[in-house]
Amino acid sequence: MGIEQLESALLRMPDEIAIRVGRNAMRAGARILVEAVKSRMPVDTGTARESIDYTRVKHYPTSGTLFLAVEPKKGLKVETPHGTRYPRKYMHLIERGRREVAPKSARAMRAFVGVPRYFMKARAVTGHPVFQPAFAASRTAAEQAVIAEVELGLKNYEAKLKTQKSML
Repeated sequence: MGIEQLESALLRMPDEIAIRVGRNAMRAGARILVEAVKSRMPVDTGTARESIDYTRVKHYPTSGTLFLAVEPKKGLKVETPHGTRYPRKYMHLIERGRREVAPKSARAMRAFVGVPRYFMKARAVTGHPVFQPAFAASRTAAEQAVIAEVELGLKNYEAKLKTQKSML
């Protein structure tokens, strides 16, 4: 079945069943994307890799849209020997990098890694794109997982209709 045929079949279903099938399908595709992102994530301590997951599927009833995001978990903090790390707060630095930084008003920058250390400047760091290449590489596999999950939901719905008709 093509995507257009699956979409028309979902539109013929009752809304609550179509939403349930759509949520299951999106989760199936998201699991593949999460694994692709995790496999491309650079490893320092591993906290950024551990934090990657997908959000719950949000349904917007006015437009009929289902939405989820593959991103670092909100509120996750990891205790390391260097202190507490919040992967969500530094994921943009991994993805896009950083330009060289120097203090503007003070004479030195201070960093707490065990003991306070002082720096005159911090060097530029090149980014390590993770999300876009992972999406590009695993897009077809994720789409196939979504299609398979929708087809399974359609088969289950049709089987349920047949048993209800046979009971009448």
